[in-house]
Amino acid sequence: MSDSFDDKPDSKWRQYGYVGSRKEAEERGDIIDAGSVAAEAGFRWPLAIVADVYDDCVTWNKCDNDRIESDESETDRLWTVVFSAAESIRQIERHTDRRTFDVFCVNRKNDAFVEERVTLLIVGHANDDGTPCLTIRYPDPDVN
Repeated sequence: MSDSFDDKPDSKWRQYGYVGSRKEAEERGDIIDAGSVAAEAGFRWPLAIVADVYDDCVTWNKCDNDRIESDESETDRLWTVVFSAAESIRQIERHTDRRTFDVFCVNRKNDAFVEERVTLLIVGHANDDGTPCLTIRYPDPDVN
């Protein structure tokens, strides 16, 4: 991803996990829309997941299942991330535009291929048209 937020440390969009417009980020594959899963989990605003989080915590295939003798699916993993974010938001008592939360998942890129706790961040911000939207990304200590 040539235009990821890591490549542009001074970008005002860095706090959301992508640069430029949300539509452009989705077209480039920098973010992936959570679609109907987000609505099922109770989100009323559009929700996207940055590509690196999606790759690490959601992407899954038959070879991955064969490797650990599992029947997990990418949909199951997407649900875990989105539902964990929703539950985290439901537990807060104050208004905020960001919230960290943990998920337990197998990172398919990790040689150990074991379940581990991953801390993620959900950020509320303005969509391209000014309406609210949400993005899940890794926390960045320099921004948060």
